[in-house]
Amino acid sequence: MEREVLPIWRHLRVVDVKRRTVRELVEHKARHAPIMANRILSRISAMLTFAMEQDWIESNPAWRIRQPGEERSRDRVLSRDELRELWPALHETEAKKEDGTPKPRLSQTLNDALLVMLLTAQRRGEVCTMRWQDIDLSTGWWLIPAESSKNADPHRVPLTPMALKILERREKADNRDDLYVFSNHRHTCVLDRAKKAAAILCAKAACHSSSARTTCPGPPRRTWARRAWIGSTSGTCSITAA
Repeated sequence: MEREVLPIWRHLRVVDVKRRTVRELVEHKARHAPIMANRILSRISAMLTFAMEQDWIESNPAWRIRQPGEERSRDRVLSRDELRELWPALHETEAKKEDGTPKPRLSQTLNDALLVMLLTAQRRGEVCTMRWQDIDLSTGWWLIPAESSKNADPHRVPLTPMALKILERREKADNRDDLYVFSNHRHTCVLDRAKKAAAILCAKAACHSSSARTTCPGPPRRTWARRAWIGSTSGTCSITAA
């Protein structure tokens, strides 16, 4: 809103926002970013609904304005072969191709975060904002607080032996942050960097299928909805359809 709406509407009173005002702003954004235009329209509508509830305006001028972008279901998941190639890539911070050129690889922190996502089937935001105070390495439980949960409900997640091993190693690291488990800087989590991390590996390094190159795979949680993780041995993983 601060970047897309306020620069244009900064001097408008809420009563001066008309249906045409909303439509022109959304359609302008839709010319080069239709999905973002959908999000902007939703935020504007929510803002104007609040204004209506406060009796600042009589009606919501954004009501029933059609979203300009065509939404697509995010049902892309990693295949078995892609998972088998992704797994060893997440255990490397450096690698080279046969011709000696470097392969795209992630930092140890991002590797560990993605591994824990795969091993716990939890959302990216929940894993990347994992705090030391919320995990109990002795009992193998992780409590996701309400403020980190997408549905705003706290819930407990069992930690597998492999996930515990990763967390125990990070706890003993010299550069360990005292707040976040996955942090490269003091009191700063890797959430923003993790958004593109899996796509970098899958599209450029680990996954070579045509579908992987043309469609960005969904998060590990969505892959877990389709498949069950059986285990891994010597850098390879065994997977079966759920």
